[in-house]
Amino acid sequence: MNPPSHNALNVDSLTSMRADVGLTELITAFEKKYTEIKLESCDYTYNLKDKNYKCKKSKKLVKKFKHEFVETYRDTSLFNKIIKSKKTKILVIYGASHYYGLFVEFYASKKNKISKI
Repeated sequence: MNPPSHNALNVDSLTSMRADVGLTELITAFEKKYTEIKLESCDYTYNLKDKNYKCKKSKKLVKKFKHEFVETYRDTSLFNKIIKSKKTKILVIYGASHYYGLFVEFYASKKNKISKI
């Protein structure tokens, strides 16, 4: 899902920033921690969301990648950017599934830079 435009949110595009982590950074971090992702021949045949997807090695990697990097890594990265920001007003547009992870980061940090999440 794409976020609303800056104009729709009445946000100044000159002072805003994209704080999310890109796919390249996620993959690089994953490969650095674990191993290089090597695709099987069936990976070129099926889409990951295909009901007939049967690539066993890839399925295990996808599950680990989704939880540890698509969720946790991105939540931690966003948290660090918020904490390091010198801005007094911060608007975060983020998927609902990330709310809990970001909340946990703030709760664990004891650096209550913002009053409500």
